[in-house]
Parts: sequence; C-alpha cells; structure tokens
Amino acid sequence: MRRYSQLPGAGRQDTLADRVHRYRGVLLVVLAPLALVSLVLLLMPRAPAGAAQRPLGGGAGAAGGKKYAVIFDAGSSGSRVHVFCFDGNLDLVHIGTDIELFVQKKPGLSAYAQDPREAAQSLVSLIEKAKEVVPAELRDQTPVRVGGNSRAKSFGSRKIRRDFASG
Repeated sequence: MRRYSQLPGAGRQDTLADRVHRYRGVLLVVLAPLALVSLVLLLMPRAPAGAAQRPLGGGAGAAGGKKYAVIFDAGSSGSRVHVFCFDGNLDLVHIGTDIELFVQKKPGLSAYAQDPREAAQSLVSLIEKAKEVVPAELRDQTPVRVGGNSRAKSFGSRKIRRDFASG
C-alpha cells in the first residue's frame, strides 16, 4: 500500500523545464505587462519633435525668444484687445506689471450700426495699443485673432490683422 505522505519522485529535483511548466501562469501574468511597458518605452520618442532644432538658452530671435499673441474682441457692448507674451517654452511672460495687456474701449460696434467705416475706425486705438507692446520685427509672425459679433466679422478680421502687421 502506498503512503500519501510520500509523493512520487519526491527524492528527485525538478528541472528548469518542470518549474517553468508548473509556474507558467504566474510567469505569464508577470512577464506580459513587463513586455508591454518595455515595448512602449522603446517606441516612445526620447525628445519632443523639433527639440533638436531649438537652440539652448531660450532660443534666438530679435526679442530674446519671446513670442506674442494678440486677440481682439470686437463686441456690441465694447471692444477689447488682449496681448500675451510667451517665452521659448510657451510660458506666459509679464508685460510690464501684468501677465497681459488688456485695453477696453466703449461704446461697442453696435453704436456704429449705420457706419461700418466708423466701426472699423473705432478699433484703431486698440490696434495702436497692441503695436506698442509687440516689437515691430515680430508683428508679421504674431498670430492675431478677431472675435466678436457678426458686425465685427462684416468688416473683416483681415483688415485688423493687416493694420496690426503694418509698421
């Protein structure tokens, strides 16, 4: 009669193949995620595209690597201009003591409902304020966005952009 306390082959040592076969489920659970993580890290780019072209030390340019963005909000109750300044990492940089230039002018475009030329002329002072902040050599590279009511769009944002970019 056989004793159950003794297993067959208890005196022999398992081979590596036996151990791998016995623990194949554990190995699969551990090695599959490791393989996926390794594959993702291998395929991931080491640096952002274009980082190699960027010079060290904040970039070159006429204004020390600064970039600007201008947003005109030509509304019916008032017109506004926002000018933002960014460094080479696209972090906001102060313009004077504030993080942006903000100028508001009232009345808005609805006051000039009968005269589109006068409505366009009412934005000239806002364009001039934006020009005071953005260096002349960067104006043609500066994105200008115009938002507002349908009246603002009727005389067109191209004219505002052209007037801003002109010296």
